[in-house]
Amino acid sequence: MKRLASKRHLLLTLMVCACTKVSHAQSCEPHWSDQFSAADMDFVVQALATFDDGQGGGPAVYAGGHFSTGGDVVLNHIGKLEGNVWAPLGTGTNGAVHALMVLDEGSDEGQMLIAGGFFATAGGIQANSIAKWDGQAWAALGGGLNSWVLALGSFDDGQGDGPALYAGGVFTSAGGIPVNYVAKWNGQGWSALGDGVNSAVLTMTVFDDGSGDGLALYVAGGFTQAGGVEANSIAKWDGERWSAVGRGMDGAVRSLVVFDDDSGPALYAGGSFTTAGGLPANRIAKWDGVSWSSVGTGVDGSIRALSVFDDRSGDGPALYAGGLFLEAGGIEANRIAKWDGQNWSALGAGLSSFPNSFASIDPPGESEPALYVGGLFQDAGDIHSPYFAKWNGTDWSTTGNGMAGEESLTTVADFQPFDDGLGDGVMLYAGGTFASAGGIGSRWITKWDGAHWLPVGTESGDGDGAIFALAAFQGSEADGPDLYAGGGFGIIGGVTAKSIAKWDGATWSPLGYVYYGPHPEGSGVNGLVSTKPFISFCLTSSRLTTSRAS
Repeated sequence: MKRLASKRHLLLTLMVCACTKVSHAQSCEPHWSDQFSAADMDFVVQALATFDDGQGGGPAVYAGGHFSTGGDVVLNHIGKLEGNVWAPLGTGTNGAVHALMVLDEGSDEGQMLIAGGFFATAGGIQANSIAKWDGQAWAALGGGLNSWVLALGSFDDGQGDGPALYAGGVFTSAGGIPVNYVAKWNGQGWSALGDGVNSAVLTMTVFDDGSGDGLALYVAGGFTQAGGVEANSIAKWDGERWSAVGRGMDGAVRSLVVFDDDSGPALYAGGSFTTAGGLPANRIAKWDGVSWSSVGTGVDGSIRALSVFDDRSGDGPALYAGGLFLEAGGIEANRIAKWDGQNWSALGAGLSSFPNSFASIDPPGESEPALYVGGLFQDAGDIHSPYFAKWNGTDWSTTGNGMAGEESLTTVADFQPFDDGLGDGVMLYAGGTFASAGGIGSRWITKWDGAHWLPVGTESGDGDGAIFALAAFQGSEADGPDLYAGGGFGIIGGVTAKSIAKWDGATWSPLGYVYYGPHPEGSGVNGLVSTKPFISFCLTSSRLTTSRAS
């Protein structure tokens, strides 16, 4: 696999605008803060984890994703946050990191940080899509996997191996052995979990459902079968066989976490579904071991990440959800919200785009706990904090300027003159990786009328990924050509449209239909759309996707 090139060499460098900070809200209200020094990083965070590498610094936050640098430090897709400065893990990986977890294999080596994604090398050694970091060096896990790793977990299946590592994703081979989207690593070799599942695995966790059988591994994603039996988006592995979890969901499950709302531990699932067990459950549901139930009235858009965090306010741990939603429980909660077991609440003004992952640290003594959030967002509340932000239960803050470098997401990739038929004549449309244009919120796509930049559709664009190509095309309609946009998005104008969509001057619409891996619903194509074949990466609605350079 070719090394993924830096985005600075892949996209045109015409700058549309510079993002600016605005003053935060009054101190008596929960708000975002900008009191941290610079630690700039240059692209999207996909995964976060807390790990003590044994080097004397205690637990630290580790980030994985599609970034290349942090401040002036070359990271190559994975880094460690030391105070407000990022540090590399050797030479990193040569492709995206999508999942992180900490595992003790039971050897004298102690705990390891496991990284999964889509790469060929880690620290310069061959490590196909998965590798481990012991605090000083990288090591491979056998022959690795043959495609994307999207989820990691640890589980003792009672077979005598002790806790083992489990990986899920879109791969079909592990260490050269045929597997279906999920596999086990026992420290020596890879093995299949029966017949596996029939489509992508996006998340997994361990839960005791109270049935008397003890802990089991719960695996979720976009599949409809596990071990040959019907299992809609979620299934249970007891170490020997697969079973369904009730009737499952009517859409993909993207995150799982165990949370006790004072009624006992339960399994919470978040995703793009609207029913669980056949009952209404808007994108989040609770499994108590017997049946599914809703979590309040849920949220109004897909959930991508769940986490449990105790902010030491005296109310105990709460459940945090992040995703594409704008409301939670009927209240405004921009893409991130808190569930205390009874009610939903917002975290200040929320995020400007969706988060992908959470990690928390609760240091002893008087040091405050922190929930770290990584994702696609550019702004956290009223401050500029690209891709990475911190919540202490009351305030948000950024480690410097989040994850953005001096060229961050302000790049135009393509132009197209187009008459939208609204009576203003031909305008110049621009697509790219920018967050705003001319001071207006016009994410990913904007138009120039000769004097001003203007939004296309909703003010924010209501999309979740970059646009790399624009073209006008006359179809069979008699009322003139339409504008077609291609890129790495999964949603545009609030419409699910995988990487390609049509703009008629008033609304966006998708093209065709695809059922692929971690995109179990929607339309379009299953990879990057670009007029520039040398572009080798993009951001989609649920993962980063590579496209081989030609």
